[in-house]
Amino acid sequence: MGSAGNVAAPREAIAVMRELVDSTSAPPELMSRFVEQDGNRKQRLDGIKERIRRDLPTACMITVKAFLGADGRLDQAYLGHFTEQVTSKLKAAIDRHIAAIEQIEQGPNFALKREQAEHQQFRAQKLKVFVGRKSNLDAIKSYIGGSADHPLVLYGSSGAAKSALIARAIADAEAAGDAPVIYRFVGASAASSNFRSLFVSLIEELALFGHVQKPEAFEDDANKFTEQIKSALSSVSKPVVIFLDALDQSASPIAPAGSPRSCPRA
Repeated sequence: MGSAGNVAAPREAIAVMRELVDSTSAPPELMSRFVEQDGNRKQRLDGIKERIRRDLPTACMITVKAFLGADGRLDQAYLGHFTEQVTSKLKAAIDRHIAAIEQIEQGPNFALKREQAEHQQFRAQKLKVFVGRKSNLDAIKSYIGGSADHPLVLYGSSGAAKSALIARAIADAEAAGDAPVIYRFVGASAASSNFRSLFVSLIEELALFGHVQKPEAFEDDANKFTEQIKSALSSVSKPVVIFLDALDQSASPIAPAGSPRSCPRA
């Protein structure tokens, strides 16, 4: 008997059971190599088999019959049937998985949700190594709660744990619950490493919150695209907190022009 997968997830499990047939010609000492002779252990083994048959759908079960000759050798013909059945079921499982993934990818905002998940994971990693920096956190909190109409810039030398500080500030802003919090760590995902895809993603998330009107199409020309982004960001009329970490590392020579010099306040 062999099995693959988890009984708790029967659709992705395959159980294989081998039955010996026409084995009466085989001497007992050879039969003991394939059939449990101890009564207690055989009872327990039969119980496991019964549980598998009960818990798994019929489509997940494979039963192969093998002939045991007088010389103690199994008829190898059964392996062909075994291989065919397992291959068929594995292919069916893979096809189901591919179909499920395609359905997910065709769902609304799939690319945005995937981008958000990558940055959430990156933030979680940074939070594991964060300690202290209360004065910095207080300054960020004061800015968020204030009325300044200019972006807040956090700068420092490489390795100064700026990303970890921003990760902590994001968590604090979310806990405060005063406004939606949108964040990107440049380089944490392929999309965030590119100026265009970074800001397209930001506009899409802002539109999801109802803070901006997503353009029907984004401009192909770099300068027009930049103006399009600035116009969209300047149109925000509801409170929202946006964190952009390592924006200077965005792969675009026009990145500094992408964000407005002033921030709208609701």
